[in-house]
Amino acid sequence: EIEKKRKEIPDRSKKELENLAKDENKKIKDAYFDAYRLRYGIDPVSNGTFNSQVCNLRKKLGVEDSVNVVKFYLTHQDSFFIKNTHAFGLCLSNADTLRTQMLRGKPITQNEIRRFEKANAVSDMIEEAKKGGI
Repeated sequence: EIEKKRKEIPDRSKKELENLAKDENKKIKDAYFDAYRLRYGIDPVSNGTFNSQVCNLRKKLGVEDSVNVVKFYLTHQDSFFIKNTHAFGLCLSNADTLRTQMLRGKPITQNEIRRFEKANAVSDMIEEAKKGGI
């Protein structure tokens, strides 16, 4: 079905769509490279896998959100991201979460999770005490 539709698209339109996708991917790559250089002082790995991941991120989030998420990701202080030097694959696999955190204006880190868990534990203990369980 998809192949049939592709064949129906004139060659010029296919070429235009390919060029548009390349331009959009370039915007995402440039944002990642710029933010990566700022953080680490070197260029990130760029290969076929990277190019494919950029394309998948664009398809998942669109160009504008992808560019913004990539920039946000490179400022994220999560220890897992830092330990893995903000590899692009992690950005792709965590794109939805990163987008949510970006739109909230606040990253979620291990420290924030620990604070939340600690507050929850205290709250649970208080509720249990009210019921006479402690």
